Amino acid sequence: MREFTENESFIGSVKENDINEIKRTLIDNIFFLQGDKNEINKAVEYAINNSDFNFGAHKEIEVSNKTDKQDYFSDEKWNMRENYSKERYYLLVGLFKETFPEQEDIDKSDLPSVNNEILKKVIIGGVVLIAGYLIFKALS
Repeated sequence: MREFTENESFIGSVKENDINEIKRTLIDNIFFLQGDKNEINKAVEYAINNSDFNFGAHKEIEVSNKTDKQDYFSDEKWNMRENYSKERYYLLVGLFKETFPEQEDIDKSDLPSVNNEILKKVIIGGVVLIAGYLIFKALS
C-alpha cells in the first residue's frame, strides 16, 4: 500500500505553497493512493497544516448522470475546478472505490510475453519442418 509521502509532486507543491498545484495533486492522490481513505486524510491534513491550502465552502452543482459511476466521477472531478469543497472531494474519494474497484495485482511473470509466443511458434515450425523432412526421406 502506498503512502501519501511517496507522491513527490504533492509534497513539493505543499512546500512551495502552490495552491493550484496542491488542489491538482490532492485529486491525483485519490488515484495514487487507490482510494485509501486513511492515507488521503493524512495527505489533506498535511496540506492544510503545511500550506495556505483550505477547502472552499460547498456549492451544489447539478450533475447530469448519477447512474453511470464513471460519468458521475468525471463530472464531479470536473466540478472541483469550480468549487473545491471538502464535501465534493470526499464524494470523489467514495466514488473512486465504486468506479474503479480494486483489482488483484497480476504477477507479470505469469503473463506470456510476446517474445515467448514468437519463440514457441518458431520451435513448432521447426519441428514440423523436421518431421516433414523425415517423413519425406522415409517414403523415398
